[in-house]
Order: sequence, then structure tokens, then C-alpha cells
Amino acid sequence: EQAPKPYTGKCCFIKGEHSDYIKEQSLPRIRALFPAAEIVEIPAAGHWVYAEQPQAFVETLENFLS
Repeated sequence: EQAPKPYTGKCCFIKGEHSDYIKEQSLPRIRALFPAAEIVEIPAAGHWVYAEQPQAFVETLENFLS
């Protein structure tokens, strides 16, 4: 099986502080596949960051997109 080719463009992973969807042991694989990735953790949020911390979520998106 051929290894996937990394995506070298900008991308942003947004995770809640209390979410376990992006685990610490997943970070090396994320970095290998998305070397330019920005990983942002939103405090006081679980998996549904946009619902639990909407202001912080929007600010993170705006910062990334600007």
C-alpha cells in the first residue's frame, strides 16, 4: 500500500480542550500528513467547539482565514 502524499497547504485543526478526538499520539501522523497544519485548542470546550465556545471558534477561524 502506497503512503498518502502529504498536503502541504495551510490547514487548521480546531479541537476542544476536553475533547479526545485529536489525541496526543495522533499529532505525529497529523504533522506527517499536514506539515503546515495549525492545531488550535479552544479552552473550556468539548467536541462541539462551535456550540460550546462560539466566540472563540469564530475568532480562530477568522485568524486562520486572514
